[in-house]
Amino acid sequence: MKRIGILFGSENSFPGALVERINAQNLDGIQAEFVEAGAARLDQAPPYAVIVDRISHDIPFYRAWLKHAAISGTAVINNPFWCSADDKFFNYALASKLGVAVPPTVILPHKMHPHGATEKSLRNLQFPLDWEAVFAYVGEHGYLKPVNGGGWSDVYNVHDREEFFRAYDQSRDLCMMYQKAVDFTAYLRCYVVGRKKVRIMPYDPRRPHAERYIQKPPRYGKKLLHRIEQDSLKLCRALGYDLNTVEFAVENGIPYAIDFMNPAPDADLHSVGPANFDWIVREVADLAIAKAQAAPQASELLWSAFLGAEPAPAKPAKPAKKKAAAKKKAKAARIETKTASEKIEVVAETEAVDQALAEERTEPVELVEAIATEEAAEVADAVEQAEATVETVAEAEAIGIVEAAEQLETAEPAAAIEEVVIVEPAEAVAEAEAIGIVEVAEPLEAAEPAAAVEEVVIVEPAEAVAEAEAIGIVEAAEPLEAAEPAAAVAEAEAAATEPGVGKDATLDPISKLPGL
Repeated sequence: MKRIGILFGSENSFPGALVERINAQNLDGIQAEFVEAGAARLDQAPPYAVIVDRISHDIPFYRAWLKHAAISGTAVINNPFWCSADDKFFNYALASKLGVAVPPTVILPHKMHPHGATEKSLRNLQFPLDWEAVFAYVGEHGYLKPVNGGGWSDVYNVHDREEFFRAYDQSRDLCMMYQKAVDFTAYLRCYVVGRKKVRIMPYDPRRPHAERYIQKPPRYGKKLLHRIEQDSLKLCRALGYDLNTVEFAVENGIPYAIDFMNPAPDADLHSVGPANFDWIVREVADLAIAKAQAAPQASELLWSAFLGAEPAPAKPAKPAKKKAAAKKKAKAARIETKTASEKIEVVAETEAVDQALAEERTEPVELVEAIATEEAAEVADAVEQAEATVETVAEAEAIGIVEAAEQLETAEPAAAIEEVVIVEPAEAVAEAEAIGIVEVAEPLEAAEPAAAVEEVVIVEPAEAVAEAEAIGIVEAAEPLEAAEPAAAVAEAEAAATEPGVGKDATLDPISKLPGL
C-alpha cells in the first residue's frame, strides 16, 4: 500500500478535502491520510510514498523530519531542501535573469545585530550606508519587507524617507528588502500546480484578507493573461516548486512579479472561494497520486540531486568531416606513393628495361604496335601474370598507386598515369621509354581511371615479352602511332617533371496600511 500523508497546521478545509478527494477515487494500492510524526530514527524511514507539506516552513522539526523522509525515497511536495535554500531576494534576481519583469529592489543590512553577532562580526559592512544611492535607484515610495517571510508579516508601505526610516527602525534583526511600489491597475494571483497547471485568480491586496480574491473580476486582455501564465510557469520550473502562487501587479500593461516564494500557499475555502478551492483540491490530488504511482524514486546522494536539479543536456559532438579527411588522406597517400616509389621504380624498371632491350632491341616499333592492338582480354591476362610475380615492395607500391587514383574521381586517365614517375638512368631507359612509356592520345573509352593505373605494373625481370608488357601495356582507344624514340622520351620527361598535388516606533505594519 502506498500512503499519501498530509502534514498541516491550523488550516482546516483543505487537508480534509484533499484526503477525501484522493480516497474517493478508490485507486488500488493508494491511500491518503494525515501524517503522524514522532521521534525519527536514522535507520527507519517514514511509511509514506508521498507527503504534502503545508507547515514545515514554520516548524524546524518538521523540516528536518521531511528531509530524512526525502533521502529515504519519499516524494515531498514541496521539496524541503529547496525550501530551506530559497529566499525572496534570490527570487527577484532569478526572475530578472529569466526575463520576467520585477520592480527595482535592494537588500538591506539588519537594523539590529543578529543574535550572537557583535560589531566585529560586521567589519566588512559599509558604514555609513549610501542611502542616497538606495533612494535614487528605488525611489521614496516603496515597500519594506523581509527577505524571508510570508503572510504579509512585517511588510511596510512607505511614501517618503521619514516613513521609510521609521519602518526600518522597527525591523529588529530581520534582513529586509526595499522595493519600488508599483502603481497597479490590476493585480492577479496565480496558483501553479505540478509546474504545468496554472489558475489565474484576480486579487486585491488592499482589501481585508477574507475579501482579497475577487469573485466578479473585470475582463483582461488575452495577451496579458498569456504572458502572466507563461511567466508563472517559467518561475516555478526554475525554482523547482510543485506547488506555489505567483503574484503580479500590472502597471501600464506590464505584469511585475511581486511575490512567488509561497511553498504552502493559501488554499482555505473561505478565502479563495468555492470555484478556486475545487480546482486546487482536484489538481493537488492528481499530482500527489501521480507521484505515489511513480514512488519510490532513489536520488543520487548529492545536494544538487536533493534540490531536484537536472543535468544540462550535453551538446552533441559535431560529426567528423569524413569527406575532407578522406581527401587529405588520399592526397597524402599520393604524395607518399610518388615519393617512396620513385627510387624503387628506378631500380625495378631499369632492370626490366635492360632485359627487354637485350632481347628485343632490334624491333622496338613493331613490338609497340603489336601490343597496342591486342584485345582487352589478352591485356587482362598479361596483367594477371605480371601481378603474380611482383615482389612485396612493388605490390605495396602498385596498391598504393591504385588507392590514390581511386580518390581522384574527376582525374583523366592520363593524369592518373602521371603519378608513376619514370627516371631514366641511362640510354637504355631512354630506349625503354620509346618502347613502353607512351602518352595516351585520347581518354580510354571503356576503362575507369583506376583501371588505367592498374595497367602500369612493375615486375621483376622475367621473359622479355612479359617484362615489356609490365612496363608498357597501356590501353588506348586507338592504336598508338609509331613514334620516334627521341619524341617519346621528350614527352615522358615533360610529364614526369610536372609539380605534384598540391541583482516610527508606532508605525503599523502592512496589516494596517494599504498595499503590499
